[in-house]
Amino acid sequence: MLPNVDGLAALVEVGGDLDISGNDALADVDGLSSLTTTSGFRLVSNDNLLNLNGLSSFAESHGRVQIAYNRRLSNVDGLSGLTNVDGPSSNVHIWDNDALIHLDGLGGITTITGGLSIRENSSLARISGIDSITFLGESLAVIDNPRLPTCQAEELAALLTSRGWTGSSVIAGNGPGSC
Repeated sequence: MLPNVDGLAALVEVGGDLDISGNDALADVDGLSSLTTTSGFRLVSNDNLLNLNGLSSFAESHGRVQIAYNRRLSNVDGLSGLTNVDGPSSNVHIWDNDALIHLDGLGGITTITGGLSIRENSSLARISGIDSITFLGESLAVIDNPRLPTCQAEELAALLTSRGWTGSSVIAGNGPGSC
């Protein structure tokens, strides 16, 4: 297990997937402060990861971006520089992050050539921060986020449709509440 990723401080680009998974000792990703581009990015099952602040330079992924099963991650603000997720399998998955309360840090994303899936984030209360998406190539799934008002997911789908999106959506199992 890695207690930190400080040894990667000079890393600017990864031609393949960058996968940081199963590191219960990892509390931050500050050592990735120079990273700008990957061909895929996964942060999965890092139970003590608190924030993504070290990723402020990360601007594009030419493959999927998956943030999943990080039990203590409360926000994704460190991804505020991410603008494009394009290329093969270029989906964005935000799944089962128990402490995640909002997606404001994804507000810079304008293009996702694949799909967007937001699932099973038990504390997620707001997704309005991702309303800068101008192009979504495939489906939208906002499922089983019990604190997220369903109307926010519906508003996101309507906004994407007004921008020319013709993909399918699944919005189910989210919470009640007003927008």
